[in-house]
Amino acid sequence: MGAAFRVATIALVGCGRLGFPVHGSDGGDSTTIDFPPATIRLSNVGATASCSTFVRPAVNEYGHFLAVRLTPPSTPFTVGKIEYALENQPAQNCLAGLVHVVQAFKSTTTTPPATPNALDELSIDLSDTLPVGVVLVEQTLAAPVLLDAGEHFFIAIQMVGDASNNKLCVETCDMLDPMATGELNFWSDATSPPYPWRLSTITVANVTSLGWQ
Repeated sequence: MGAAFRVATIALVGCGRLGFPVHGSDGGDSTTIDFPPATIRLSNVGATASCSTFVRPAVNEYGHFLAVRLTPPSTPFTVGKIEYALENQPAQNCLAGLVHVVQAFKSTTTTPPATPNALDELSIDLSDTLPVGVVLVEQTLAAPVLLDAGEHFFIAIQMVGDASNNKLCVETCDMLDPMATGELNFWSDATSPPYPWRLSTITVANVTSLGWQ
């Protein structure tokens, strides 16, 4: 990668449904009232992480993927939405508006599969007039992804660039947070499968998933 590859934060969002039995005033049969699912955020960095740098591809890495592994605290867990942060710094040739692809897939292995079975593939085309600074990309999956015991969720961001040396820059975070093990981030080293995924042990990408249990 063209820049120092620290930790990119990607988060996963899910939720869980709560309920409790309610008995009739006459002591008859009980029913259960369900509350709406409570959203759970799953990220590869914690709240104390400092995110002020970015990772971007070298010219010979255009089209490679940056993947992040996220594992829910318990299963079953349903992923409904993903979030990741881009740096929009035109003076540094970081353009968040570059069209790119994001893939979502799951696996029972801790390393991304060489040929992932993409459960969703999103084409991200943001505005060309984005403000300078961090741009949070939020995307709802076309269909929720159910994770069972032993399964991990992966988010892979296509790292693109153009002929003017502008590049997609994913925000990264420091390694001071205890959650940032540096063993959750992978670089595809290829533009198409099979990918010879390479582990990054010195960075954490800012990626999050949202879902429910």
